[in-house]
Amino acid sequence: MSATETFTFQRADLGQADDTAHFIGLNRAYFDWMNGEISSRCGFSIPDIINTTLDSYVLHTVKIASGIRPEEGGVYFLRDRGGQPIAMGGLRRLPDGASEIVRI
Repeated sequence: MSATETFTFQRADLGQADDTAHFIGLNRAYFDWMNGEISSRCGFSIPDIINTTLDSYVLHTVKIASGIRPEEGGVYFLRDRGGQPIAMGGLRRLPDGASEIVRI
């Protein structure tokens, strides 16, 4: 990347197949990394904790993220000059009124 690289920060539209595919790919990469860290440091895995596979959990996160109304937050992509998502993060209001901010 050069110093003149242009990035955009844009809310993902998980109703669009491309955005959903990018969300799944970035989320899967994150959970693979996190699962490796947890497994090597703690001796158990994310699937041990959540009692399902990482693939199933990542698809579950699509449902969660798709249900976030714009006024509550959403999933946001950092896109490169060509419009490809290179990172993502999200925010949402939790049922108790607190906010959750995540980055991947």
